[in-house]
Amino acid sequence: MDDWYLKRLGHHNLKTNLNISLGKQKTLTIGKKEGGTVDIVCDGKFVSLKHCILKFINNSWTIEDLESKHGVYLNGNKIVPNTQTILSERDVIGVGAIEAAEPANFVFNVLKNTVKDKKGTSKKSGDLAVVEVGIPSVSEAHMTPKRNDDANINLAMSNPKPSRPSLDNAKLKLDCKAVVKLAQPKLKSKNIASPHAKKSLSGLKSKGKELKKGERSVCKVLKSVLVTPISEAQIKNLAEDTDDCAIIWSSGEKETVSVPTHFKQEPLESPVQKLAEDQPFRLKRKFGIDSLPDNECKKPRSESDSTHSRANVVSVNEAITSGKSNDEIIPQPLLGNPLTRNRRSPVQPKTPYYPVDKRALTNDLLHRVLRWSFDWIEEQKRHENKDEPPPLLDALQVTNSKSLPKLSLLPVVSDYATLEDYCSIFTPLMLHEVWAGLCKDVHTSKLKTLETLIYSKTISDDFALLQCEALSPTRIFEMELVSLTVASPQKPPVEIFAVAEQVRYWWKRERGEIDPRLLAICQRPNIPITSFNLRIKMYHVLPQLNQVFTVTKITRLKTAMKQFILNAELARSPLCNAIIQPSDHVDAFKLETVNQENHTVLNASQFKAVESIAQTVVYSSDKQPKISLVHGPPGTGKSRVTVEMILRMMSLYHKKTGKQPRILVCAPSNHAIDELATRLMDARDWGSRIVRIGVSESMRPEVRNISLDNLTRKIQQDAPTTRISPESRKLGMLSRELNFLQQKKDNLVAAIRLATELELLDEARMHDRKLQQLVVQIDQVGRCRQECYENHVNYFHTEKERFETRRSLLFNAQIICSTINSCRSEEMENLFLEETPDNRFLCCIIDEASQCTEPESLTPLAFGISKLVLIGDPDQLPATVMSTFAQKKRFDQSLFNRLHASRLLVNQESEGVIMLNTQYRMASSICEWPSRYFYGGKIVTAEGLKRNGPCYDYRVLDVTDGIEQLEEQSFKNEKEAVVVANIVKLILNSPLTVGKSVGVITFYQSQKKCISEKLREVGCRASKIDLNTVDSFQGRETDIVVISCVRAQQLKKLDSIGFIRSLQWMNVAMTRAKESLILCGHFETLQKNETCQDLINNARSRNLAHVVSSNSSSYDICPMIMRPPYSPVQQQRMVSTFSQEHGMNTTWTLKCLEETEWDLLRATFSFTKFKAESKIPPEAFITQQQLQKVDCFSFESSMNMFWSLKCLKENDWDYDRAAFNFAKFKASNEIPPEAFLK
Repeated sequence: MDDWYLKRLGHHNLKTNLNISLGKQKTLTIGKKEGGTVDIVCDGKFVSLKHCILKFINNSWTIEDLESKHGVYLNGNKIVPNTQTILSERDVIGVGAIEAAEPANFVFNVLKNTVKDKKGTSKKSGDLAVVEVGIPSVSEAHMTPKRNDDANINLAMSNPKPSRPSLDNAKLKLDCKAVVKLAQPKLKSKNIASPHAKKSLSGLKSKGKELKKGERSVCKVLKSVLVTPISEAQIKNLAEDTDDCAIIWSSGEKETVSVPTHFKQEPLESPVQKLAEDQPFRLKRKFGIDSLPDNECKKPRSESDSTHSRANVVSVNEAITSGKSNDEIIPQPLLGNPLTRNRRSPVQPKTPYYPVDKRALTNDLLHRVLRWSFDWIEEQKRHENKDEPPPLLDALQVTNSKSLPKLSLLPVVSDYATLEDYCSIFTPLMLHEVWAGLCKDVHTSKLKTLETLIYSKTISDDFALLQCEALSPTRIFEMELVSLTVASPQKPPVEIFAVAEQVRYWWKRERGEIDPRLLAICQRPNIPITSFNLRIKMYHVLPQLNQVFTVTKITRLKTAMKQFILNAELARSPLCNAIIQPSDHVDAFKLETVNQENHTVLNASQFKAVESIAQTVVYSSDKQPKISLVHGPPGTGKSRVTVEMILRMMSLYHKKTGKQPRILVCAPSNHAIDELATRLMDARDWGSRIVRIGVSESMRPEVRNISLDNLTRKIQQDAPTTRISPESRKLGMLSRELNFLQQKKDNLVAAIRLATELELLDEARMHDRKLQQLVVQIDQVGRCRQECYENHVNYFHTEKERFETRRSLLFNAQIICSTINSCRSEEMENLFLEETPDNRFLCCIIDEASQCTEPESLTPLAFGISKLVLIGDPDQLPATVMSTFAQKKRFDQSLFNRLHASRLLVNQESEGVIMLNTQYRMASSICEWPSRYFYGGKIVTAEGLKRNGPCYDYRVLDVTDGIEQLEEQSFKNEKEAVVVANIVKLILNSPLTVGKSVGVITFYQSQKKCISEKLREVGCRASKIDLNTVDSFQGRETDIVVISCVRAQQLKKLDSIGFIRSLQWMNVAMTRAKESLILCGHFETLQKNETCQDLINNARSRNLAHVVSSNSSSYDICPMIMRPPYSPVQQQRMVSTFSQEHGMNTTWTLKCLEETEWDLLRATFSFTKFKAESKIPPEAFITQQQLQKVDCFSFESSMNMFWSLKCLKENDWDYDRAAFNFAKFKASNEIPPEAFLK
């Protein structure tokens, strides 16, 4: 029992930790006040005087809640009071709190130590062994001296003076500090860091704890030097790889690191006090550890293997094997069981990471943006066809000593040699996209202005800062780009760009007196004052300050700046090398091999995607980067595969570790992520916790139930009924008093009724007087109770309470759903930006990944993601890019598309790309051409998929008189719109279309407006039709789709056909329909494009193309697109007529008509074609009796069926005559050899 101990889980601000050995005492009480029967004192605000008790029963520790105020939590669940609950190793105990969110919260991990002391027996310490351990954070270890902060905890021990040696040994192991001074190695990587990497910090010290009097030192220092702890991973490597040796290190010769002077490089090792340049030193430490060794305590794989190397640091193991002449190894036996050597496959060298100076990078970017001229917006609009973009990337002189070079606009490539090359290509493209975004906002948005009082001007970071105040209902946001209107007496006003920062709001009563100039601008009383700074270039001269200027809001830069910083910090990501050089890192794309014989619910390709990717993510090492791609053509079940993959990952991870993972699910649009969230909600009977982050108003109504805002609001509303506040006791007392008075009132009313019935008037009047007094008393108590209840509710609705609730919901969520941009919210960054074992994501899944630009796809990688799953289709719409110059340089190519193309060169599905090949959406006749043309015929329709709608499955109509018109930089075709409106009217008027969804897809906004007008003219209600452009239909489906191609040019003016020439746009448009697809276009114009020509030829070869015009009536169009509502009698007549006309029997005639959807024209065409190609079997033209004669004659004569039928027909089905003639012709060798069976 003495090998069990509690390890306190520390908040990230907590500088100390405690490990508590439970000793041999069988009963331990945890409480708040020392003394009495309390053994372990936890001085926290949620801890009761006697909170809970630990008991050792039947070789197991149990915990029992002593009816504490805030309860006891075991693995996040509240246990029942006064009930003994058995503890298992690695259980998490919360004493009044679920998680260690604050330093005052006490949460412990139950661990078991199997290490023996030097004599091979369990250690014999006191009843409790208490060890205080310093926990330096990552930033603290490199930036600030280590401090010894006292933990806010007291421990009352039955043996108040534990043995000094035992405590020494425990302290040594739990605060294990390596006093090894390593020489910094030369950087050999060809990768060059960002110019914004931080410089080294010199002169920092790490101050360890002083040894008290009587303590024995664990280090033998040969020469005095200041030392600092190294990481736990290095301690582990040292303990494992030296085979029970202590190490003496010498300084060796001085080595230098070749790094450009303008880089800001972080030290490769923990900072130490600078030594004299030529002073050699020798240092020795013996590891004599016999109590509570951290590296031998059982740890889950996620803890031991999760630390990603963030710098090019030489490990102790590497230093040992380097063969330095001054190093000396001294054997020193370690206590306990021998450690096994870590045998891992060699890891490819990682791109070295130099921490990015975010402020310097932001300043450089803003120098470029604020240098832009507002006049360029109008100039670019006047010269839209000009090949030269504005000089956005030109070099500029920031100060006399600082300049920024000119950037080059280069195309996106498949592989990059270094991270510097990667950033040098994407930074200019992203700047062009920022420019295009602000130009679009200026032209299309109704820009908001606010009158701003500018008081003064200061200088900071080579910018001019203007101190501003405004009193306006228009809000301004941090890092928002605005234009400042500067008036001039002789010249027209000038617009200069500025960026808002340090935005603050306060109410008038908080400020006291308000500048009368602000009050003159706005008299509304309920508007807060906005205080902010405007950052502008220093060379902009304002004529006079302390006056009112007009500020116009343009666009927000915060998201773009985060993307710039994330690109520069890509080296932090474990996936960096696989992203930059996918062709050189094949291992990152390899998947687990799975047995595909056991799948039942999913088809073969879906099962392979789910199982292989789930196993790869769960079973591969945390340090091993993995990228998996799922290629999902239309209708192949990408969403279902994603949900099943998440469920499988959670199942495998729970089976492996006994815990639930945390998975981040992203998509570029609200529609896409809401679709996944809805499916996950339907499938969460397994009890997962799903949180959708983002703006609730942008979500589907059913998804809002799991939004972070709604979950927080629900918890706060439910809190007053389950939680305790300072008003709780008073509220309970008033509630009981009110119930008592109400009962008394009911009794008096009954007494008055009874006295009145018995005509006891005096008694009735007496009861009535008492009732009136009681009503007044009830009213007073009721008002007091209501006031008390409001105070009770408000106690839990503080901003701090809301903040903690949101943090808890996010931290405990198992699945976090978000759009790409929302996943980098402030709350997510505060919780998950600094990677720890507790906040790690198992993986990130990005749906519709082909619709994200590459910088957008990198957004989730800021959270240390080592497993990335990308799901998309490179043959559908790419990412939306506003800059035409960036689009020409392939900026719209997604990370998914680039990696997919790289993997195709390998030509092996096992290399990380799995294609789903069975579609469940379209009728087979709709799927036939897209499958063949876009996917090489690999897409097949699911067996048994039947689509029997009121329209024919697939029709292509040639609108011969269509003419395109250019309108507001968009095209429309009124005559084609008339045809589309008539088709839609026919469909909606059919009684068989009730409950069917109808969609109209076009390639241009102007045509969308035109079709909408024509639909109103023919009397169609817009609410019944989903009318939209192609890009808005991505990821959606409807039963019936009508496509308007718009483009129709005169023969002499044939030119480009715009969006239609794009394979991706055409693919999306052609794959949205489930039952029926009707395409309208001008064949003469469309045939100039290779893709459209193939589509038209395919339709003609299948007899599915028809000619119409704007003058075609509904009577003319109806037979082309609508199936006739034939009755069984009519169908029988059609079979009889077709059989007589073509000589086929009724069985084959019925089959032919059914396959051609009872379309007589199409059935006749198919019959003629197949008969000419001899593809119709002989049995299709004879009766059953005649078929039996053919079979018998073929058997006796050894001739095949065709020649046997021919022989019988020529002899008028006279069997004997046919046999005589056969024998005659065979004897004279007049029957050709091919007539006989082989």
